Amino acid sequence: MKFKKNSLMLIISSGFLFTRIFLLCFDLPKEALYFIPSLRGIGWGLLLAFHINTLKTFLKSNQMAKAILYLSIGLQTLVAVFNEIGPHIYSNFSYNLLFIILTSVAASGVLLIVIFNLVFRKKKKVND
Repeated sequence: MKFKKNSLMLIISSGFLFTRIFLLCFDLPKEALYFIPSLRGIGWGLLLAFHINTLKTFLKSNQMAKAILYLSIGLQTLVAVFNEIGPHIYSNFSYNLLFIILTSVAASGVLLIVIFNLVFRKKKKVND
């Protein structure tokens, strides 16, 4: 039951983060831009609160530090790459295209998590 609650909260947090990036693909009124950043805060808050418990379900305690380190390195590498290429994309094409690309990357990440989860569950059933 605990694993399902953690998974549900991670899905909800991903939904908030994905919705924020998706909404920024469109030309929205200025007033909407006051509300949209709060989606990021809610999403990251939920993610930070529940991802450690989710990792504990399929990693040993001695692997946790490495996993968190690798996740942080991956995230910061993506941030650095998009900080470098982002200005080139929106100055040469459009601001909306940058967020369409970010939405695609986020959707790919969620899809990979779902695939990983399905593979992990299938392996767990075979081993049991």
